[in-house]
Amino acid sequence: MGRAPRGIGSLGAGSRVTSRAKRLPTILPPEKDRPMLSRYRSSYRIRAARRQDLHLLPAIERAAASRFSGHGLARTYASLAMTAEQFEGRQHAGRLWIAADPRDRPVGFATWSILDGLVHLDELDVVPRHGRRGVGSDLVRAAFGWARQRSRPGITLSTTDGVEWNVPFYSRQGFRVLPERAYTEGLRRLRQAEAAAGLPPALRLIMHRSV
Repeated sequence: MGRAPRGIGSLGAGSRVTSRAKRLPTILPPEKDRPMLSRYRSSYRIRAARRQDLHLLPAIERAAASRFSGHGLARTYASLAMTAEQFEGRQHAGRLWIAADPRDRPVGFATWSILDGLVHLDELDVVPRHGRRGVGSDLVRAAFGWARQRSRPGITLSTTDGVEWNVPFYSRQGFRVLPERAYTEGLRRLRQAEAAAGLPPALRLIMHRSV
């Protein structure tokens, strides 16, 4: 997904959190993908990131950004990569979760912040060869669970339209495009920061889902 430029979103101190998968919403993938997902889903585990995971996450970012090369955005996304300090801060705050393969190596991650009282999904990346196996959906569920445990009423995200794996994917997770008239002040600042960072405003959408 498109990530927020550096400095967007508030990252306060957070407590250590644990997964409570039984309370996460049930969101089914497209029917044609379900046999494949049932084969792979048990191979991955969603957990809070550990310090020893952090040095592996930039490679996941680069791999995910490469998917945008056909849309002329790969270089822009690469320039927005998170710094080591940002990864460390989010891990410490409990707002950085990973998908681990059977060897417990990260193959994807999601990170979020608090923006105008809602959870804002800043970034979700999965190594392309691990795609279409339910990894991204499970990371979204981790964000839902985190928000629900803290009584946050909803989740927002900013993504790029016109990319086949973005808006359709998030729509299947229950997100809907938020009209500009419903933007909060924080979301307006986010859109301005994205434009300043080189992300084309005409292609950017804000999506929202209640928790």
